[in-house]
Amino acid sequence: MTLGEQIRKFRKEKNWTQNELAEKVGVHGRHLSKIENDHVNPTRKLKKKFAETFEISIDELTGDFKKSSLTLLDPELQKQLQELAKLDLDEEDKIVIKRLLGAMIITKQMQSLLKNNKAC
Repeated sequence: MTLGEQIRKFRKEKNWTQNELAEKVGVHGRHLSKIENDHVNPTRKLKKKFAETFEISIDELTGDFKKSSLTLLDPELQKQLQELAKLDLDEEDKIVIKRLLGAMIITKQMQSLLKNNKAC
């Protein structure tokens, strides 16, 4: 799905007209029409404004969020990661989350190694 198609899809999910969305993001209705029809590529700043307006992450808007890589995850964990992607986390929050996930990964890896050593 193209970026324009994504924007149109999210706009329609909110039941907004092109003019309503254009006003919310600060562009002219004709410009939004060109974006939705993929005749114009929005700037990074405008992509961010679209994402904020739709209350989603830029990755979700642009399709860079690889949903296929999450299909093996537990559905609840998948939803939590998607919600995390929408948040405007500061660096301290990101560090805490990375350390927590890293610690869990290391713990599971160590448990697996110990289990394998006992089996030998």
